[in-house]
Amino acid sequence: TEAFTTWQRYCWYADDPPVSKLVATALVQRRLDERERAAYDAPFPSPQFKSAVRAMPRRVPLLDDDESNAANAAAWRVLSRFDKPLLCAFGDSDRILGSFHKVFKQRVPGARGQPHVTLRGGGHFVQEDCGEALAHTVAAFVLNHTARRGGGGGDRRRRRARARL
Repeated sequence: TEAFTTWQRYCWYADDPPVSKLVATALVQRRLDERERAAYDAPFPSPQFKSAVRAMPRRVPLLDDDESNAANAAAWRVLSRFDKPLLCAFGDSDRILGSFHKVFKQRVPGARGQPHVTLRGGGHFVQEDCGEALAHTVAAFVLNHTARRGGGGGDRRRRRARARL
């Protein structure tokens, strides 16, 4: 997407990318307050701590000769055999990944037949835009799969957890 390539180019050339600003620009429904911005920036007190922030965009192969193609292909080989339940929960306004959830549904066996959701008003950091809805979605998914396995602490704990939802 255009938003992804813009982010990628920015991270390549920025000496000191402001992490909280990168997060904030991908939000749709809300703004980060000063405390939240500080929390996002805290692990990165100076440019020397941001090498991973700058390198991450290079790990997404866009060209046939990208150095990360081998690692990406290896990851997809693992995911193509992953048969544990996998839930896709994307925001409908995610300008970075767009409709990438379709790829997971198609290529990851554990994603097939699951109750995937597209959260209305959610951007790339869907946990920030739709935190409560995402939490309920994930909790219900976990409870459902724990109940199917017949484990996870018994019926009484599951009933109490469902009552809190």
